[in-house]
Amino acid sequence: MLRTTNNMYMIYEFCDGGNLEELLHRKRAFTENEALYFFKQIINGYFSLYKRNILHRDLKLQNILLKDGSIKIADFGFCKILSRRNDLTSTIVGSPIYMAPEILKGKPYT
Repeated sequence: MLRTTNNMYMIYEFCDGGNLEELLHRKRAFTENEALYFFKQIINGYFSLYKRNILHRDLKLQNILLKDGSIKIADFGFCKILSRRNDLTSTIVGSPIYMAPEILKGKPYT
């Protein structure tokens, strides 16, 4: 990640393995070990974002790319840098088909 006074630049690797949605469609299902392998990588990626106060806000199978059997979280177009650890965001962004019904109904957080 590179920063200037006004911008932050995220440099991506070329991921020639497609995305997790495409792989799931090809395989039709993941074994438990495969699912755990990918889930652990996603959690580690999210922990890396958490340490930097970055909120992705659009995690879905299409935004998880594959490179040599490893996953890479992509598409930070809706991401937000939180000013403090317990900061909440009030804007609704992302892909509606992946949102919780409570978010789509506009119900406040409890």
